Amino acid sequence: MMFRHLISRHLIVKFYLWILVALTVSVAVASGTMIVLSDSGHERNFSSWMLSEARIGRDILANLLAGGMPPAQLQDAIAPLAPRTRFSISVLGPASQVMVAMPPNGRGAAAILPSAAESAAIRKDGNLIDFHRGGRVALGLPIDLPGGKKGIFFITMKKGFWRQGAFSWHLLAGLGAILVVAWALSWPLAAHLSRPLRKLSEAADALGRGDLSTRIDLRRRDEVGRLGERFNAMADNLQKLVMGHKQLLADISHEIRSPLARLKVALELARQEATARTSARTSARTSARTSARTSVGASPESPAGGSDALDRLERQADAIEAMAAELLDYSRLEIAPYELKRETIQPAQLLEEAAAELRDDALARDLKIELPADSGPQAGLPAIQGERRLLARALGNVLRNALEHAPAGSAVRAGAALEGARLVFHVTDQGPGAPEHLLERIFQPFIRADVSRSRATGGVGLGLAIARRCMEAHGGGAEARPGPQGRGLTVRLWLPVLTGQE
Repeated sequence: MMFRHLISRHLIVKFYLWILVALTVSVAVASGTMIVLSDSGHERNFSSWMLSEARIGRDILANLLAGGMPPAQLQDAIAPLAPRTRFSISVLGPASQVMVAMPPNGRGAAAILPSAAESAAIRKDGNLIDFHRGGRVALGLPIDLPGGKKGIFFITMKKGFWRQGAFSWHLLAGLGAILVVAWALSWPLAAHLSRPLRKLSEAADALGRGDLSTRIDLRRRDEVGRLGERFNAMADNLQKLVMGHKQLLADISHEIRSPLARLKVALELARQEATARTSARTSARTSARTSARTSVGASPESPAGGSDALDRLERQADAIEAMAAELLDYSRLEIAPYELKRETIQPAQLLEEAAAELRDDALARDLKIELPADSGPQAGLPAIQGERRLLARALGNVLRNALEHAPAGSAVRAGAALEGARLVFHVTDQGPGAPEHLLERIFQPFIRADVSRSRATGGVGLGLAIARRCMEAHGGGAEARPGPQGRGLTVRLWLPVLTGQE
């Protein structure tokens, strides 16, 4: 299972295994082909050599017999050769009787004699060569015996002996050594092939996480190098597009504040003018004795109606200004790396400050903000290093979001916990929650999970997006999960606990 996981997840392992298989199969096929060709060619060459050598040996024995040496004495003469040779030599008389017999290796084994069929073939054809006689090579020739009679000279040898000349096992060992070296060199080759793809994968991951400055330097002229160039061109265009979008958002949010300021000034002047006009009318009504009652009954409508209209306009202007401020804060966090003004912060104190700021809003909505009794220093939570304003903004936005969507009479629970090397703030409400497929998207600007989480409940859809960017500026992040028993929503803000923090 682990080996299959390595193959499926790592391209370098695939490259390496394919190279090994290709090299092994190539060496095996080459070795097999050389052996087959050597065997087939050597059988023909060895036949000629063996016949010539066997004729010499046969003629020597025939001359000794013709010179009057008895077969028994000839047997004793060649016996010393037996321990040093793998040959079996035998001489048969005209009636196939054994005249001379030398067993192979001289270990007490019987000499190997020709069969009746082999003897008949030798007498008929003048010779016999059989390369497949039970693991041995057999050769037979007719031999001249004293008195003009014909006998049979028969010799066998182990097949391995003659095959040693057919194929060099040293060559096969050399091929094996080449294969081992090729295996050792295949890993660097596989790493060379997979390294640029791994760099591309890492760069794509970094680009997907929002690091638009990511580029890849391959310095190659092949297809992979051209792929790296296309990736860099895509990253350039994407960075220009996204940065242009963010800059446009920042410019709009910044520029909209000027006409808003003028609008609020105009509203204040209009309010002052309306107040002065109302005062003048009241004085005129008081001094006019004859129309006093009529004026008192009819005059309040117009000023009151104008004041209400001005109040509505001012509330809308305040809402637009709040939206512009949110957009401006978000764009500042997005456009460039944020320079943090770090200080030592106690997590419990940060929680209490964020909750205290929103308790009046909670009471107005018939809600409670609950902090666990063990969220203070006694819980063992370490102090953190960060910019208090950003962390308070993130926690406040999440708490405000929870209050906006929690049902009346319920409680919003907030706390902090240490999870490994991360400090996690968590806020849970009992509202309608969010569908599983939208838990990640709710941290994007202007994204709302459902109708209940809309502008009608307050906010402009940037609170959670700003909260995540505040945490990311500290090297952390934000995530959302369904609440306990699937009710409500739990938002978790985390940041790493740096070594050495006090």
